[in-house]
Amino acid sequence: MLLPKSAARTVTRALRSRLGGAEHRILSLRFDPPEGKSRRPARASRLHAVVVDYKGGRTLDVRGDLNEPARLQVTESARQPAVSRAEFDDAVRVLGRSREFGEALRAGKLQVYRPMPPHLPVELADGGRERQITVGLLPGGRGGEHEVVAVSLARRRVVRFEGGAPARALAAARLCGVPANAEQPTAEQGTLGTVRIRVRRGKTVLWELLATRPAASSGFWGSGIELRNVVYRGRSVLYQAHVPILNVRYDADKCGPYRDWQWQEGMIQADGTDVAPGFRLCPSPAKTAATTSSSSQNWRQAGTAISASGGYARTARSAHGSVSPPPVRRASATSTTITSTGAWTSTSAEPAM
Repeated sequence: MLLPKSAARTVTRALRSRLGGAEHRILSLRFDPPEGKSRRPARASRLHAVVVDYKGGRTLDVRGDLNEPARLQVTESARQPAVSRAEFDDAVRVLGRSREFGEALRAGKLQVYRPMPPHLPVELADGGRERQITVGLLPGGRGGEHEVVAVSLARRRVVRFEGGAPARALAAARLCGVPANAEQPTAEQGTLGTVRIRVRRGKTVLWELLATRPAASSGFWGSGIELRNVVYRGRSVLYQAHVPILNVRYDADKCGPYRDWQWQEGMIQADGTDVAPGFRLCPSPAKTAATTSSSSQNWRQAGTAISASGGYARTARSAHGSVSPPPVRRASATSTTITSTGAWTSTSAEPAM
């Protein structure tokens, strides 16, 4: 299988004739299993890359088999993918060089955060479209003003709005975004991570399944923890479980409603052994900011622990309580640790790809 850097170079070569020297960015690159259901897990061989052409104002989807890079298919559209961390950081750099905000940012008088909506699709006079990344600016002390601006990465310019924020955003005491953070960035969409999980009782295998981390989950917006090829006591009970759609309605509709993304991961407190990218086998349940009273955690995942207890698959959500569904439930949080618990059951995990 191609390594991510090699796959990125393959995508760039496939787009060379379409993009020329135009500024662009690969927002995400992931690998999906072959189309069609199979009883046994199949190796992921289908590449899907999402690329933004800033000058052309378009999104390019590159799909194809890794084993046949010359036959990659490219589809153009005007849809707006989710903003990557690299895009947001680039927008903040543009702000840092601007006359309006540069000095205040360097002096710590303004704090940046990721607001809602995260981007603005703007239609230009010539009929083209421009992708603008929104950045929230909170005053660092008293007397300042809260503002949400947009940054055109194509023109490297800052756009300000009457009322201090674009339409359907909010620049007031109540925020459309999460300004406070522990400076612990999330994984980018397309970050690899799939693991094979087995739960045994003695020598009997009770459960066997594939679990994919949210950052690598399928779907345009991701789909949370994705389970595939779930087998209970040797019998196939589920081919796929994920949450491809999550619609969020914000209070008083001030920040939405939006269809929120499910690929993003955060940090949790989890001590154990790494068994695959994005997965950790733990001797005790993981903890989140809701249970540790600390915003700084030690491992990049986000609020879901999977444990084996009583022969069922159990998940513990971060700030949303806990559930213990018999026997399998759609995984609707963002990523996973694997916790081995119980005197009569054991859980093992190994890289699947």
